[in-house]
Amino acid sequence: MMMKIRHKKIVASGTAVALAGILGVGTLLQSSVSVQASPAMMPGIEQIVNDTTAEKPFKILEIVDCKKIHLFG
Repeated sequence: MMMKIRHKKIVASGTAVALAGILGVGTLLQSSVSVQASPAMMPGIEQIVNDTTAEKPFKILEIVDCKKIHLFG
């Protein structure tokens, strides 16, 4: 009887550790993919400013959730 309870605790602990490891590795891989993809989707601000011309001006779009706090200019 005592051996069964101890065995269940060991199995439960092993399962919890394995699950935590899998989730940790998944999180690291996801953040790595996000960091690698971000320059391709949105270049650095220096590149955007350098690409600015009179015909193609630099513009910023700010999305706000309330008309009271918007600014034009």
